[in-house]
Amino acid sequence: MTDYIGSFLFQFSDPEIFAFQSGFLSGVIIFAVLAILIKIMVMIIFGYPKKVDGIPVEGENGTLFISSTAISDLVESLEPSFKSVEITKVSLMKDKKRTHFVRVDVVYNIGGGDMTAIAAMMQTSIITQLKDVFGISTITSVDIRVKRSKEKKNRF
Repeated sequence: MTDYIGSFLFQFSDPEIFAFQSGFLSGVIIFAVLAILIKIMVMIIFGYPKKVDGIPVEGENGTLFISSTAISDLVESLEPSFKSVEITKVSLMKDKKRTHFVRVDVVYNIGGGDMTAIAAMMQTSIITQLKDVFGISTITSVDIRVKRSKEKKNRF
């Protein structure tokens, strides 16, 4: 086996040189694997923003936990009031400052008007509904990401 590897990797006949180069190659491979693992661990530990499961809301007699799915359903229920966008994904996120925000991915239908004005109306509407329906006042920002834009087709 070592003869096959030696003839494949190195063209040396001296076994001491082969042992040295094999050890060096093993060290380089181990270093590369460890460097990749450390980078992945750092990204996992310090990677922000992070998705969260929900938001606790303090009440008189305890805590009410509102899940991210409930928030997502509320935001998606607002879609009919905005004709030129299609909501594809809603996520509840937390940033480095430990503040929560909602991230909304949308598909914009071309010809629906000014997207910045629509986004401002969506953001205001989402924050208002979260306060009115769930009593969540800790979410103060809504990030809207336009994933795609397409032309709306008439079906006649």
